Amino acid sequence: MTGRSAIRRSCAALYTLAGLALVLRAGEPQDPAWWIGGLVFFLVVASPVVVGLWLARWLKSHVYHLFCVTVAAIAVYGFYLQWRTMFAAEPDAQSALVLLFVPFYQAAAVSLAFIVAKIADYYAKPARRSKGTP
Repeated sequence: MTGRSAIRRSCAALYTLAGLALVLRAGEPQDPAWWIGGLVFFLVVASPVVVGLWLARWLKSHVYHLFCVTVAAIAVYGFYLQWRTMFAAEPDAQSALVLLFVPFYQAAAVSLAFIVAKIADYYAKPARRSKGTP
């Protein structure tokens, strides 16, 4: 396992745990029927970022780091919006829509960032070496 893949896996695991904590805190885990919907919601919350970090493995180093930073920014902002809607904002009838739509907006943003990164990766020139350096 390389350093890049270890960092990617650690970030994916951290976001997955944060998403799990968000879902458990917002729901009723003592109710057995809740677990079906809770699991689906957890998968929806965690998948855009985890899939984005999984896609990063097909990028070269110079674009890889920028893409990972972009995915991290998308993850932090999306998690902040969901946390604020669930725990910090005044209760509102439309608050649940944020929890439904933020992961889809995250997926769209990660997809767009990956497409831009792949285009940049394709058109990037390899670093040149002078003849005197090894």
